[in-house]
This record gives sequence, structure tokens and C-alpha cells, in this order.
Amino acid sequence: MSEQQMVSGCARSKSSIPAPPQGEHTFTGTDINTSFFPTTTTKNITYVKQDIKDPTPQAWHNAFDLVNLRMILIAAGSGAAQRAVVNEYIKLVKPGGWIQIGDCDRVCPTPEAENPRYHDMFACIRAVCQSSGLDPLEAPKIKSWLAEAGLEEVQERTAMRAVGKRNVNEELGKLGIEADLLIAKGFAMGAKGLDPSFKPLPDERLDSLVHSLETELTDTGAYFPMRFIWGRRPL
Repeated sequence: MSEQQMVSGCARSKSSIPAPPQGEHTFTGTDINTSFFPTTTTKNITYVKQDIKDPTPQAWHNAFDLVNLRMILIAAGSGAAQRAVVNEYIKLVKPGGWIQIGDCDRVCPTPEAENPRYHDMFACIRAVCQSSGLDPLEAPKIKSWLAEAGLEEVQERTAMRAVGKRNVNEELGKLGIEADLLIAKGFAMGAKGLDPSFKPLPDERLDSLVHSLETELTDTGAYFPMRFIWGRRPL
């Protein structure tokens, strides 16, 4: 494969990477849910059903210039399982290539008085994770995983995704609201079914979370804390 890249869990139709000296960039997008794949074909982009928990195809090993894992590691399970996934996907990177991981800290970065329902959303996320035996605060450890795997130039950067009124771009702000309401709906439903010892909020607060969160994000806005970690595989 010449100048091939993988985007796992998220596929993009455009690249900001300069054109290679020979040939063209090709991309492979993966997800366990094929309904997320576009119905129309795009030049140089292939979509493949792949469970993050399954071994990667042997043909992918040492084949990609860039592997991007975004908001997907938690689907692997425990911290040990997430680290095993990272090590598995490092195998796909060509010597001299890069792996980039995007995750979030799952803690609301603003005061509770400012964003009470956003705090409730993150409380639901953490509770559902913990009830399944997962550590919801695993993201700060990822940088050390890359370093201990022998990668070079390992770096990390945090960034805040501005949601709703916090975003100066109204369209992006609205898209952020839509995304976060889907998150809140899923985790509120999950939290409502938890054992009382894990349940983070009373049922009435869980039932009203999505509606009141939409109002909060529209009127006040919020920040979603992202963490990006990357490293280069040695030549």
C-alpha cells in the first residue's frame, strides 16, 4: 500500500496532509456499525467493519502512515484491554509513521453552578463505566502507554470542544448540542437501569436530563474536554 492511512472509528473525506511525492493518499475507515458508512463511494476511501476488540487483519500490519483512534478505546473494556488495543494498532503503523489517539477526561471542566446538567451528564457516563468495571478516567494514562511501547516524539495536548452558546460558530455550536444530547440520552438510559449503589442521580433527574441539558447548552453553552496523544514509530 502506498501512502495509506487508517482512520478508526471516524472517517474523513478530506485530508490536510500534503500530497505524497508518488501516488495518492488512500484511507481506510473502520467502525463496528456499518450504518455509519456513507452510501456513496468516495475516491481513495474504503470502509471496513472492524470491532476494536478483534485482532486486526495481518495485511494491515506495517501498512499505514497514520492510525487515528478517536473516542473508541472505552469500547474495548478495562484499562488493560484498552492498552492492549493501543499496542495492537501500533502494529499497523509503518516504521516512521504515527498513531494519534483522541479521548476525553469525562469530567466537566466548568463549575457545577455554571453547568449543572452537564455535570449530571458526565456523572452518568462515569457511573455506567464504573458499573461495568471500567475506569472512566483512563485517558491521562494513554501518553505513558505510547512511551512504554517504544514510540518516539510522544506528545499530548488537551482541547475544549465549545458546545452550544460557547461556540462562536453558531452552526458548529448546534452540531455540538446534537452530539451531546445523543450522549446524554444513551447514558441517562443506562444510568437509570443501574443498581442503586451505582445510580448517580434520582430517576426524575435522569428522566429530565436530555430536555434540560438542551436548554442549558442553548442558553449557556459548555466545554467538552478532549485529550489528544500522538507518537511516532521508530524507523
